[in-house]
Amino acid sequence: MLPFYINSIKVLHVVIYIKFNTQFIYIMNYTPIPTKPMNISISVKVTTEHPTPIISNSFFVNMPNIMSQFNVSHVASQYNITNTEMTNLIKINEGYGLLCEVVLSKFVQERSKYAKISNAFFTRLEVLSICNTVQPIQSGEINNTIMYIGEDFHTFTGVIAHMIPRRSVVYTNVLPGQLRENGGMEKIISQTESKTMGLIYIDVSVPDLVYSHTYMVFLLKSLAIILSTQCKRGSLVIKTNMLIFKPILDVLYLLSGKYEHMYIVRPFVSEDAYSRFVIFTNLMTNSYSSIIDNLISSANSVNNIAPNQIINSIIDCNLSQYFIAKIEESNLIIGQKYVEKYDSLVTLIKAFAKDNRIDYTKSASIARCIAWCEKHNIPTQMIH
Repeated sequence: MLPFYINSIKVLHVVIYIKFNTQFIYIMNYTPIPTKPMNISISVKVTTEHPTPIISNSFFVNMPNIMSQFNVSHVASQYNITNTEMTNLIKINEGYGLLCEVVLSKFVQERSKYAKISNAFFTRLEVLSICNTVQPIQSGEINNTIMYIGEDFHTFTGVIAHMIPRRSVVYTNVLPGQLRENGGMEKIISQTESKTMGLIYIDVSVPDLVYSHTYMVFLLKSLAIILSTQCKRGSLVIKTNMLIFKPILDVLYLLSGKYEHMYIVRPFVSEDAYSRFVIFTNLMTNSYSSIIDNLISSANSVNNIAPNQIINSIIDCNLSQYFIAKIEESNLIIGQKYVEKYDSLVTLIKAFAKDNRIDYTKSASIARCIAWCEKHNIPTQMIH
């Protein structure tokens, strides 16, 4: 597809929202990644050189320059937009920025026993709805056991309670700090019955858009837990950030050889510009204990390497070029959406004086939020 320009910024193609009554048609919010059964050997290698991206990161590197070209604050001042007005315009422009307002107040009160309803609730709900990730647990086809690795356990349990209302769930809650402790990984594995987890949800990602050796060690230990505890036909969700560095891609490639399906998801409702989620469904084969023991040993040894050495490879084979191409495609799609969001915000600011235009855009945003809630079985209320 030929490129074109938005506000003098080169992009590949545009996402078009089409209104049909009160329903909206979107491009998919996920990218399927090819998988095939593979038994890949784990071989952790370290280097003293800082890893370089093996997939283009030009969009992320150029993001500050792209944002400066839009110069949103300057445009807002030109049109005398107050801070309050700007906040409202951003909500409308986000597409799903009014979700919290359209959700029925009674539902919000009922769910407060878990945690406050927030964008984190909506994001996880959308992620887990992709490909009916929790349906096998709901229907009793696989174990009702779920492991959550992260720091927002209460919000997560509220999402699961909403999605699986008719079956009790047994949770294992793992804090990221536990994996940083000496023996923490082994303790988690020993306290969890082998090959029993129906769903594993890893809710930790790199805070900065750079390679993080600390995160890579965490991911390696998480991989050991996954291979030790996931049951057959189980599903896995990994929150991540930029997918451009080989060690992280190695882990995903290894997992793609063990699950039937793999998807990279950028939730429509997420307010985080960079984060996305990798979903694996239907674990086909369990790993041999010798492989897991080797992984545990490797994960522990990287904690003891010299400070100037970092992981640069996890597996002893090359990544499939088709796999890399599909990962890069998902990065480009997310980048385009981010550019288009800022372009539409500038257009909305310039049209602010035209009340009809703003009213229509807000009405469209409300209708979009209501449609999303109806899809995810959340009761709504009308707002103005």
